[in-house]
Amino acid sequence: MNKQKILLEPILPATKQEIQQLILGLLTPEEGVSLKIGNEKVYLPPSLCELLIQAAEIMADGKAVSLLPVSQTLSIEEAANFLNVSKSFLDKLLEEGKIPYSKMGVKKQINLSDLMAYKKQRDAQRRELMIELAQFSQEEELHEKNINS
Repeated sequence: MNKQKILLEPILPATKQEIQQLILGLLTPEEGVSLKIGNEKVYLPPSLCELLIQAAEIMADGKAVSLLPVSQTLSIEEAANFLNVSKSFLDKLLEEGKIPYSKMGVKKQINLSDLMAYKKQRDAQRRELMIELAQFSQEEELHEKNINS
């Protein structure tokens, strides 16, 4: 399979504000933008404008940006880095069937789209637990006030 990775080095803008002003001045994510490159006119749709703005903001923070097609497959190490977990924890998730994977010989490969779906589900569960915890904390606080009154 052809792995297409585009790695961009971090840019070093004078300030993050300057880069945001430059990008926002050039790109209008709501409408898209037409650019003239040489003798050709190129239209950038709103989704691509938004992607470029997000990439510029990340790079303005001195971080590298990596673009991967959603159909990309990742190694255990790459997938663990994506989820910000250890390789052994990810391997456990794979063995439990929580994330689908395939094998290329003895190596496990995970589709980026499956990782993104798992991450979205995990983040939603975490948000729900945080809401429940906050509600429980407020109820306990009210209970303590009633006891102390």
